[in-house]
Amino acid sequence: MSGTIIVVTSCTATKLATPDGRPRWAESLYAGQQHVCLMRGIEKYRDAGHPAGKLRFRILSAYHGLMPPHRPISSYDHSFSGLPAAAIRQQGREMNVPEDLRRLVRKPFDLGLLLLGDPYLRACDLDADVKLGGPLICFCSPAVARRMPKIDGLRTISLANAEARRFSCGLIALKGELGGRLLSQLAAEPDTLANLTSPRTDVIHQLELSPSPCRAQPIAA
Repeated sequence: MSGTIIVVTSCTATKLATPDGRPRWAESLYAGQQHVCLMRGIEKYRDAGHPAGKLRFRILSAYHGLMPPHRPISSYDHSFSGLPAAAIRQQGREMNVPEDLRRLVRKPFDLGLLLLGDPYLRACDLDADVKLGGPLICFCSPAVARRMPKIDGLRTISLANAEARRFSCGLIALKGELGGRLLSQLAAEPDTLANLTSPRTDVIHQLELSPSPCRAQPIAA
């Protein structure tokens, strides 16, 4: 094993209970479909021994900022939903999200994934000055893709209803579905990393070649 794979996802509104206020690891708190699908791919990748590189996994919380997966936290009720863009960027700065993300992605890595919706990307406050240590794929809506800054090494891949139908997956869970498939593919065939990082590769088609990590058992509500 050599190198690094970066995955950055968002928190979800659906969370598991934390009885008596006892904290859970961040990665085990969220129960939304995007997170559940992604975690199944992460578990496969970990079980395979990180064959394409060490996994550097982070969760962007609207309350805690950018967190490592094993940070103990309790359930909370806070969201960027409904906030104007300026307020989201301000909250992101207060949690040091832009600098934390820049620090994460400027170190060398072999492949990075941004699985963030529009409000969370606004909290990151990305601009053309961001320096990347490797190829970074951002799955996002067509509207978000059009306003993403031109960053050397960043590839935006638009997801809309057509892609949701293609993967038989709701739009809300689709980023997690694709991230889970990508990690499952690397777990089984680490040599596909070179193909996934090539700008000539149709990544969506490539991920259709992997079975869904979310079909093996029911997805948590």
